[in-house]
Amino acid sequence: DHVHLALSHAPLRAARHGEGRLRCPRQDVRAKDGAARQVALIAGAGIAGDTFTLFRGATMATIELTKDNFQDIVTKNDLVVIDFWAAWCGPCKGFAPVFEAASAKHPDVVFAKVDTEAEQELAGHFAIRSIPTIMVFREQVILFSQAGALPADGLESVITQAQSLDMKKVHEDIEAQEKERAAGEAGTK
Repeated sequence: DHVHLALSHAPLRAARHGEGRLRCPRQDVRAKDGAARQVALIAGAGIAGDTFTLFRGATMATIELTKDNFQDIVTKNDLVVIDFWAAWCGPCKGFAPVFEAASAKHPDVVFAKVDTEAEQELAGHFAIRSIPTIMVFREQVILFSQAGALPADGLESVITQAQSLDMKKVHEDIEAQEKERAAGEAGTK
């Protein structure tokens, strides 16, 4: 069961007295079965006005990424799983329930979708040629990028591997590669 919510443009309010948490506006909603439930409107990184799908018991929802909020989402969240998709794409529609189920299973991970038709500049920046394309960022590093729908166990494996990766080592490797490349460029001048 899930409930679709369209968030108002009400901003998140910081908690009082430095509690270090955000307060989310709460709203009563009615699920498909007619039962009223009170849910927090999750707006990760201050995004408002987007449509979210909240699953019963979930604490995170799928976020719509645009060129305007992409940088903010990727830089302010440890792990972000992105689905590049389009409304006309059959495989994208088939993958959507798998992506939503993973979102419900991993409330500590940000799941986001980029509509490649509406966000052509963003899709072009990442050279998206086929959809769906799944991309995983952790600590602002692309760890995974693959065109094609993944089965549920494949997506679960990618998420688990991304979570268990030693990011200190990854950042050290990136820094070493950048130094090596800079030294090579300096040597060719």
